[in-house]
Amino acid sequence: MDKTGIIFAILASIAWGMLYVINQKILNSISPILLLTISSIITTIFLLPVLLFRLDEIKLFITSGPPNLFLILFAQLLLICATFSILYSIKSLGAAPAAIIEITYPFFVIIISLIWTGGNVKFHFYLGSALIMLGSFILVRFG
Repeated sequence: MDKTGIIFAILASIAWGMLYVINQKILNSISPILLLTISSIITTIFLLPVLLFRLDEIKLFITSGPPNLFLILFAQLLLICATFSILYSIKSLGAAPAAIIEITYPFFVIIISLIWTGGNVKFHFYLGSALIMLGSFILVRFG
């Protein structure tokens, strides 16, 4: 297993944890849709220079055809829906309960992967996902 990938996954987990708590504080004074909009504008500003240095990749993407464009647009719509949903959940439930419920997403990754790509998922992935969902249920229900 790639150690660099594991390190980045852990760093992402830490960043998401911090982000949930910060978003909970922010959402005390603004709506989830406004926070999502502001976040998107700031992300665009920060990543615009990256776009300028990746013009060759952009040209390659444009010439690759409609399937990639469709997938990217669909992924962005899903990202907007997912981000809005988690922000609304953080505002309604608080950071910790929202995170505990949201962490069940690996189960849905497995199911969607099986449906869309015919992915070869081993039993331990099902078992691990079921345990994550059970743990989340116990923490939210009795925590």
